Amino acid sequence: MPNVTYFVESREESQIPQKGKAISRGEYLLRKIASDECLAELKQTRGRISMALRVDEVQNDPALGELLQEYACQGIESDIWVNMTDKNGYWLHAGNVLDARRNVVEMMNILEQKNIPFRNIGLDLEFPADIFVPKPSLSRWWSIKPWRFDQKKASLGMQDIIEDVLQTKQHHVHTYEIPILSDYALTRRLMGIPRILLPNHSEVKRVGMVYTSLKPPVLSKKFFIENYSVGKKRVPALGVMSADERIQPGRGDPFIGAMSEKGMQEDIRMATAVSLDELFIFALNGVELIRKVRRAIESTNSTC
Repeated sequence: MPNVTYFVESREESQIPQKGKAISRGEYLLRKIASDECLAELKQTRGRISMALRVDEVQNDPALGELLQEYACQGIESDIWVNMTDKNGYWLHAGNVLDARRNVVEMMNILEQKNIPFRNIGLDLEFPADIFVPKPSLSRWWSIKPWRFDQKKASLGMQDIIEDVLQTKQHHVHTYEIPILSDYALTRRLMGIPRILLPNHSEVKRVGMVYTSLKPPVLSKKFFIENYSVGKKRVPALGVMSADERIQPGRGDPFIGAMSEKGMQEDIRMATAVSLDELFIFALNGVELIRKVRRAIESTNSTC
């Protein structure tokens, strides 16, 4: 069975009143992904997580620290996927690299001070979130003008971030990369997506977000997964998947629902054909998601 890393980004869902009372994101996630059954399922399947986290959250929401401590106590490995505030673009893009570097360094310092262990730093190389959250917007893209970002400066800034992490000697870097848009200089410039200069560094793992629920309709699932993950020297990340198909985990809700269990099985079968040892899944928001993934992998193994 491949090692599976589950992205954890659930945010808007935490604003849903729980029995009439709004709770913090950390409290929501403690209930959803730190229950006894969820922890047991993760341990049984050797699952791990990559937690989307901002500096202000880890400072102001004690439940998030409690969640990460509980995972560590249970022997479940965690990565920290560092994000910025909404005002600063949320995802790491070519226009906020300097802010991102400060955030990464500060995040590592805070986690060390709080004795919260983590394995890798995840860098999500995208575009300003405003362009697609909550809905895709041409007018917001035009107002942001991401093609004006200094791509050379952004690439050098990315190298600095990676070297900051690797200098700790304890942590490695994962880069989460958008297929197609991040693969060509023109689309990177138009969307403000940064390019990294150390893509083949032994301590930098590249992850391709080959979410077939979001793929261009002209491409087959098989070609999309194979060509834009392993074909580009990336580990495949699959999505959008959910414990409940009616819920879309993550930022905003620009797409309707999540992938069906049948669709998950198809994607996992195609991905494990080219990546036997490792997969990433977007996103963990309940124990049923882990069970669906396990069933899909077991079904794939039984047909081999």
